[in-house]
Amino acid sequence: MGRRTITLVPAMQTVLKPGTGDDSVIWQQLDAKKSQTAQRHLHKKPLRPLKVGETVRIQPI
Repeated sequence: MGRRTITLVPAMQTVLKPGTGDDSVIWQQLDAKKSQTAQRHLHKKPLRPLKVGETVRIQPI
């Protein structure tokens, strides 16, 4: 989870302690992400094979 903003408003001590939250929520988010990725990969076209002597461009990292 993200950091809470600094404020002068009083907060409960349990809110101020760090925690990862409920594991079931985390697993649901991971499953949703996997299904979105799988759905996105269904519509991709495979790359054609390169020919000998063909110009290739790369991006610098």
